[in-house]
Amino acid sequence: MSRVRNLRVRPDLLYVASGWSTLVTDVRGRITGADPQGFFARNTRVLSAEHITIDGREPVPFSTANVQGHAQLSYAELGDGEALPSRAAYLLTERFLGEGLRTRLTVVSYAAQPLRCAGDRRRRLRGHQRGRDGSPPAGRRRRRGLGPR
Repeated sequence: MSRVRNLRVRPDLLYVASGWSTLVTDVRGRITGADPQGFFARNTRVLSAEHITIDGREPVPFSTANVQGHAQLSYAELGDGEALPSRAAYLLTERFLGEGLRTRLTVVSYAAQPLRCAGDRRRRLRGHQRGRDGSPPAGRRRRRGLGPR
């Protein structure tokens, strides 16, 4: 029997993978910028942080689950604290992995009157960083014949 070495259990992280794509989030489904969180394509981190606000406030996440190993669904509450379910608003964050990462944000409101809100999403992208194992990025190409960038 072979021995397993350098195994680290990380109960504070969720992993979703499909092919060469891997998503690492905290247990609330957030990508906060802390290592090793992010989206990795071919062993290269291309997304290191994501910050979502609705009407200038951060949603309060309360549940996240992986779905069939290649998707993730998160729920977050919008608003200032406790609200009756008939007046509450929620943010659903759906992430799908394949050749890349696709994120769908949906605001759900059970209020009798229409909800109006403005959202903002900021992402910190990393280009041409080394992979988690120190290897150079895969698929890096130079532009030819197009002049300076």
